[in-house]
Amino acid sequence: KWIPFLQRGGSGFVQLSNNGCSSTPWGNVAHGYSNTAYSDSSPIYPTWCSDVDSVRTCNNGTLTGSGTYTSCSQDYSYYWDYGAWGSCSASPYWSGWGSCSVSCGGGVQYRSCENSNGTEYRSVYCMRNDGNVVSDGYCSGGRPADSQGCSIACSGSDSQSCNTQACGCGDYSPGSGCTLYSTPNGGSVGPNCTDAGWSGDCSATCDNGNWINIIVNCTYD
Repeated sequence: KWIPFLQRGGSGFVQLSNNGCSSTPWGNVAHGYSNTAYSDSSPIYPTWCSDVDSVRTCNNGTLTGSGTYTSCSQDYSYYWDYGAWGSCSASPYWSGWGSCSVSCGGGVQYRSCENSNGTEYRSVYCMRNDGNVVSDGYCSGGRPADSQGCSIACSGSDSQSCNTQACGCGDYSPGSGCTLYSTPNGGSVGPNCTDAGWSGDCSATCDNGNWINIIVNCTYD
């Protein structure tokens, strides 16, 4: 019986005799048949097909060498890689100062940091493990983000003192209880005030030269 065969250096036909080999990667082969076989059909870099090949020869019914695959295709592993985040696009600046919380005696006013939020970017690549950049479809899993939100704070404080000048009359401080005069026309009158001639216990204080009717032990606003 004549059968086709492949061997290094060419191909042809040989007659299968009793000393041939059976159950090889190429089926039944005749004595003297030689070809390359591989222990892995798709080795992953840095292992090459040439690292897993061997020549197998049929010698009087015995197939020498090793390897069970008749062909080999080089394979690689793939992974996501990315660069550092770039600069944030935010350009922060301060708004103007708001109104003071009081008109005298020391208050606080505020301002806000505007345009403090932005975006930063980075490069994302699908890499083959031999160092080459390939299309994203080779990498598994979700693609890492190439942009994200960012913020830059304004330099300085968002608050400051304001209207620190003393209030107009007497021994009076903002935020405290006030009982400036305890007897009619009694006590000391502030520099910008005149004695209004109240009778009974005082129930008024003055601010910037004007008498203001308030309840005793009020809190100045």
